[in-house]
Amino acid sequence: MPGSGAQELPGPGNVGSAVEFNPAGRILAVGSPSGTLTLWRIGGAYEEHRRLGLPVKGHRTAISAIAFSPDGTTAATGATDGTIVIWAPDEDGPQILSGAAAESHSGPVLTMAFSPNTRTLVTDGADGVVRLWNVGAIADARAELTELACALAGGGLDEVEWESFVPSLPYRDTCA
Repeated sequence: MPGSGAQELPGPGNVGSAVEFNPAGRILAVGSPSGTLTLWRIGGAYEEHRRLGLPVKGHRTAISAIAFSPDGTTAATGATDGTIVIWAPDEDGPQILSGAAAESHSGPVLTMAFSPNTRTLVTDGADGVVRLWNVGAIADARAELTELACALAGGGLDEVEWESFVPSLPYRDTCA
């Protein structure tokens, strides 16, 4: 539209097949035809728009739908091959939380939304099926990362190990 002041996002990650703002309106998720997700911090009147990290591939086909949780800590993407991926929209770029893309529909994912408490993701596909996904375990794991890491590792670092791995920080008993 001439005279509208429209701007293009610069560089890689600016070609989209689906887009969505986070609830605060400052992070824009751009899903690409090649199945990558790129996050952008949208600048204000005196700031440039900047990409947060590099585009990350999560799907084999085009991303067709994107949703953010109400608190903005989790995002989901759906693709034309019917798969979904759960992401952490991080300042360093998108991080995949769900592992490999999960099969959800026999056709493209058309729309998706999180419940107000972020524990359920709803997807709607071209196959005419509406699915409810319990994503609460992912939210719980993110909220309790220290406890999970301690359980998986069988304990934390002692003072000698701490000094060898993180010498710039004072010792902290992480699994007390």
